[in-house]
Amino acid sequence: MLSIGGGSSSYSLSSDNEARSIADYLWNNFLSGSSNSRPLGDAILDGIDLTSRVVNATTLRWPPDYPSSVGEAGSPKSFKDSWNKWTSSITASKFFVGLPASQATAGSGYLRPNVLISQVLPFVKGSSKYGGIMLWNKYYDDKNGYSSKISSSV
Repeated sequence: MLSIGGGSSSYSLSSDNEARSIADYLWNNFLSGSSNSRPLGDAILDGIDLTSRVVNATTLRWPPDYPSSVGEAGSPKSFKDSWNKWTSSITASKFFVGLPASQATAGSGYLRPNVLISQVLPFVKGSSKYGGIMLWNKYYDDKNGYSSKISSSV
């Protein structure tokens, strides 16, 4: 999975054409499209995580339990409640658990590796909709080794 965006508000798209151009680039270089310059060679990613913040968009309506409630403050119970709600109300075949790789990458929602392994993974791995884990972000994962601490349990 390729993850784009994040907490910074210093980026934007200037037009619909720019958005289409980026979508075409991502499709052709990372998904099922074709390009002579695919950065990952013949690998085809199974998804892209786009994180974009909209400021002063009062006309937008988010679901009442937008993902910020998932795993809030590192609470396994909150995570389990949200997992059940999302997997029963959204018709997707697989769900990936997205977690910050460090407390420094997110204001909330960080789960220590031992808590993820002992309290969350046994629960989600029992779900037929469990697809895997994704971490935000690679820099902090490399610094603290989060993925190496959980990989044998995922």
